[in-house]
Amino acid sequence: MDSRDVTVGLGRGVPRSHTNGVGRGSSMRRSPPTVAHAVSNTASTGFLMSKSEAEKNSESVGGGGDASTVQGRQGRQGKESKSKVQAERKTELASARSQPMERKHDAAAVEHFFLDDVFGRLNLADASIQALNGQWISLPTYLEWLRDTDLLRKFVKLLSSHKPLIAEKTILDVGCGLGIWSLLCAKLGASRVLAIDSTPFISVSKNLIAKNECADVVSFLPSVTAALKELSHSTENTEVALILSDWIGTGFFNGNLLSHILAARDKLQPTPRILLGHVKLFVCAISDDSHHIFNKRWKHAGQIDFRPLRRLDLTTPIYGDAIIPESICTTSGALHTYDLAGMKSTEIGFTEEFCVNALPVCGKEALPVTALVIWCEVRDEVDGDLFLSTHPSAPRNRYGPTTFCFPVPPVLSRKSQMNGRLTFIPPEPADPVFILEYAVNDGPVEELFYGITETPRVFHS
Repeated sequence: MDSRDVTVGLGRGVPRSHTNGVGRGSSMRRSPPTVAHAVSNTASTGFLMSKSEAEKNSESVGGGGDASTVQGRQGRQGKESKSKVQAERKTELASARSQPMERKHDAAAVEHFFLDDVFGRLNLADASIQALNGQWISLPTYLEWLRDTDLLRKFVKLLSSHKPLIAEKTILDVGCGLGIWSLLCAKLGASRVLAIDSTPFISVSKNLIAKNECADVVSFLPSVTAALKELSHSTENTEVALILSDWIGTGFFNGNLLSHILAARDKLQPTPRILLGHVKLFVCAISDDSHHIFNKRWKHAGQIDFRPLRRLDLTTPIYGDAIIPESICTTSGALHTYDLAGMKSTEIGFTEEFCVNALPVCGKEALPVTALVIWCEVRDEVDGDLFLSTHPSAPRNRYGPTTFCFPVPPVLSRKSQMNGRLTFIPPEPADPVFILEYAVNDGPVEELFYGITETPRVFHS
């Protein structure tokens, strides 16, 4: 194990995802309107007013008069009602925030607190700065996962269900980002939380922890090495019981924190549990020519010959791609399994064989296979429950699958079978590199390289 300092940063820049093709790019649902918005809208429009209430209001404004006069008075009354509701809401919020927040250890109370209150405490400003790794990132990009409310609720429920692993324990939060999970652990009764991240936005995280009066439990550190040094200088709460991390990268491969998780695990004794620590990768093929159609436009544009870039574009992995489920044209085949409890740090990369069979699609005898899609299942290693899936037909989340386009799409008939082998070379420090070897039925073996811009060299898995 390399003894050099291991730094962790979630400000990794915008995921490289093609958004120009039909159905391409990832999209997040906006958070639903709050109850306060609904009350405000109802007060201003009066659409839910009953007939008796309308008559009563008519009497209160004079019991008669022409229609324009009554409507004008009702409009003023609606504005006054709206102002009253807003004033009461402001008074309620001011009163709640002026009181010290009680640290509740009840799982249901913690979940309610996070889902209904924590976003009101985040003062999110739009800012752009240059991250430590030299990539330009923006604060809204850094906070993008907050818009994935379904996934956020899953994380809250997951940690709340594992309170016995957290209460009165020391927790290591690797790649803490905003510190949401560190804050949740503090609310669940953790005695100490070491939040590790080298993000330039750490001041936002510290502000969140301070406003929720958990600064005595949560401390921020820039690296795993710094956290270990902090533990070695302590006299109590030095045994880490759980490593917590939202470590999965966009499309799984791009920017994941797997190496940092394993580095922390290997340096801690006794070995702590890891949540989430079990991931399975699968592969399937799709027939969707949207990206190829866009790519063909690169031939000549504005009297410039873009053809040298066409193959590079088609051999660049699309991380976090948005796949149309109806475009799937084969079965899914198992590819690789990551079990963080027992795997070695040298086993991040892999070479695995796969096999997929053609599916009957709309009665067509043959279909061009335009791309392979790698998707994953993430399970709770404590009880084995499925936590999330990035299969194209699963509910959309911020991770998404990774797509590998075929520059020349092979053709599959109804009973065709594609056999292949995928090699994944982890980023050190450049982008990940992939080598795909495949054959249709008993045809010749084709070899493709993804993620490199130079002539392929000899790779070692």
